Amino acid sequence: MPPSLIEPASPTPANLGLTSAQTAFFHEHGFLHMPGVISPRELTVLRRACDRLVAPASRAVVRNADYCYAHVDSTGSVLHRINNMLLKGPEFLQLWGHPRLLGMAESIQGSDMLPVALALVMKTPGCGLAVPWHRDPAFSTRAWGTNLGIYLDDADAENGMLHVIPGSHRRRCFDLAQAVAEHGFDLPGAIPVPVRAGDVILHNENLLHGSRQVQSQRQRRVLYFGIRCIPEQLSLRGLDEQWVLAYGRILRLAIRSRGIGTFDVETPFTWHACDPRYHQVLEEDAYVELRIDGCDGHADPTLALGFVDDQPAESGAVPSLVPEHARS
Repeated sequence: MPPSLIEPASPTPANLGLTSAQTAFFHEHGFLHMPGVISPRELTVLRRACDRLVAPASRAVVRNADYCYAHVDSTGSVLHRINNMLLKGPEFLQLWGHPRLLGMAESIQGSDMLPVALALVMKTPGCGLAVPWHRDPAFSTRAWGTNLGIYLDDADAENGMLHVIPGSHRRRCFDLAQAVAEHGFDLPGAIPVPVRAGDVILHNENLLHGSRQVQSQRQRRVLYFGIRCIPEQLSLRGLDEQWVLAYGRILRLAIRSRGIGTFDVETPFTWHACDPRYHQVLEEDAYVELRIDGCDGHADPTLALGFVDDQPAESGAVPSLVPEHARS
């Protein structure tokens, strides 16, 4: 990476957010590499939880829209993405409440930031699918969201690290199709971003990014944590204040859930949305009613989401597709 694009030094552990220099770097270049955000202990927990989902789904197709497969002539079906990870286990609910992740997102999105999505994107050993150059959303009405890529494995040239075009989030006129037709994957201005397991890459949704196809036997797993500001979410068709209130309760539930987890002692994140209507505090000893997939809350907050036990189908054809919205 060119010296001018090396991220500023990390903040002290007591600082949950970004420094002013890091925030400025992100807004200027559209991305930021933060080393060592996820502890080794939590990495182990998350890897085991992902293995629990990926291993059976790689052997047989899971007939659930959250599981994204592509058909490859040489190998058959290849699992490359799992959406809605929040509902896949308590480990992911606890990650949703991670204080450093939330603090960094707040530094960029402001106090009205709200987590809205968590997905697992992977490059399978021996068949790591390419993710073509793309921007994440189709549109934005108020402010582009921020995606935090949480790396469960080291990523380098061998196993398909992320490539970005710094500053491309600010380009208004850019013919991506023409650029790819002329240059292939090696677009002018593109740089690789190698990382270690536990690192986080934050990127603006509108940043051009992608990754190459690889055949390495080393897997590359990334949990993408999508965060937007409340005004942006309310501007989207079909979302209203009740939706915000529901996700606000989920966020508070996630923050609380880390207190009963297995992680090191940490300073919890405090969410301060600007609108006081969103400050619905969960009582310490109260039952929480969160109707997600028809499941009510329980005294144990990690049970309140009604986690899904996805089972593979016994047989059936594999759909041959790579979703257009697939991210690197």
